Amino acid sequence: MARRCSVCGDEIHSKIYYGDPATLYSRRPLCELCYFESEPCCYVFFGEDKKPYHITPTRNETGRVFKVKLIGDDPNNCFYTAYSDEYLLVYGQTIHLNHPAEKWFTAFDSVLRQIFNMDRIKYARVFCRTVDINRQRYEVFVKDGSDFILAINDISLAINEADYRVRKQG
Repeated sequence: MARRCSVCGDEIHSKIYYGDPATLYSRRPLCELCYFESEPCCYVFFGEDKKPYHITPTRNETGRVFKVKLIGDDPNNCFYTAYSDEYLLVYGQTIHLNHPAEKWFTAFDSVLRQIFNMDRIKYARVFCRTVDINRQRYEVFVKDGSDFILAINDISLAINEADYRVRKQG
C-alpha cells in the first residue's frame, strides 16, 4: 500500500521523504516535490555568510538552530518570525520593499554587520516572509553567551550611522 504525501495528498510511488525536525511537517511522509520545492518561510544568514540557510514547512537547513512560527490571526496580516534556543533576538523590524526607507535599511544592515564583526559578536540575520509581498520581516539575533548589552549598544550606533548616511546622500 502506497503512502500519501502529507502536503499534496498524492500517493508516493518513489522514495518517501520525511519533514525535517522543527518544521511544520516534521517526521511526516512527503513526496520528493513537496519536500524540496516548498517555499521558504525565512532565510537565515549566520555572520558574514553569503549563502542563506532556508527554513521551509518541510526543511530546516539550520540544523534546528532556528525555528519559525506564524504570527497573527488575520490571514491578511500575518508573518513568520524566527526563534532559537541558541540565539537571542536583539532587533526586529518590518521592511517595506521598494520604499524610500529601503535605503536606510541597507545602510543600517551594512553598518551593523561591520560593528558586530569589529566587536566579535556572533550573530545571525533572519529575513522572514509575510503575507504582503511588498514587506518582509528582518530580525537580528546574537549567539547566547555573546555580550548582549554590547549588541544592543551596537544597534543604537548602527541606527545613528544609518540616519547620518541617508541624510548625507540627500
